[in-house]
Amino acid sequence: NDAYNDLYLYQGPTAFHPTAQISAVTLNTNVRAQWNILAAASWALHRRSGGLSGETLTYYTQTCPTATASAVSCYTGTNGRVYIDPVHDEFKFIVAHETGHYVARLRNSGVGANTATLGSPDGNCQAADGPMIQKRYTSLAASEGLAWYFSAVAFNQTDESDCDFYRTGHDWDQDFNVGENGTDPNDELTPSCQGKAAEGWAVWDYINYECGGTLEDRGTYIDWMRAFWDADAGYGVTTTEIFDLWVEADPSTWDADGGSGCDVDEDPCDPEERLQNAADRLGIGTEWGYASAANGVR
Repeated sequence: NDAYNDLYLYQGPTAFHPTAQISAVTLNTNVRAQWNILAAASWALHRRSGGLSGETLTYYTQTCPTATASAVSCYTGTNGRVYIDPVHDEFKFIVAHETGHYVARLRNSGVGANTATLGSPDGNCQAADGPMIQKRYTSLAASEGLAWYFSAVAFNQTDESDCDFYRTGHDWDQDFNVGENGTDPNDELTPSCQGKAAEGWAVWDYINYECGGTLEDRGTYIDWMRAFWDADAGYGVTTTEIFDLWVEADPSTWDADGGSGCDVDEDPCDPEERLQNAADRLGIGTEWGYASAANGVR
């Protein structure tokens, strides 16, 4: 608990005597949200460390101090903690998503990305459609997309073609009628990380096919998640290299809204250009170029 900085402790067996040829041990604990969070976060970091080593990550089982109607769990850079609301302690993708933000910030010397919220997007892809497909400034779409990529890669195999993740509350195909035109209703509960032909809505490049109005310096979480996923699954860029790319692009100083410039005398300032230049310097420019171009990165 953040208010009292309480730690949850569990006393395991005081003595254990394994039998011959034992291959596994099951530890039966009491039911606690802490175990769910620990299991999801530790598994995600076990699968993909993102280049971290020797770090201590702190999680709190309570509502985010800056909670909004659509985001009651969060990673906050002000105190370097993850808050998992009680409604999310059994949602492994959300726990891993917030862990992805944590990894990105720790890799970047504790500094977060310079992002801005697009208050009233023009065209469709509005707030009512759900945060994964709402039009955002590119800076925020990239930051959230990276965390969703980390979540997806924690619980999917990059050498398989059926990457899904669970995220409700979205009208993915913009028809406001789940299952319309032969669409599988489950696709709107577990959308593909990489785009499946069976999903009629925007197999790739969601913002171009589903959103209207201004598209320059705009993005969606799902497009950016798919760009990072495709760089990994399609072109062999490892998760650690993706976080290397993030750090090399210096996200704390890039242009947040596509018009205000950036905090250092560095050109270009836009996130998409900064990432491409960083990829070129790291020797993964071709791979990132293909993955980003196919997924609405602009």
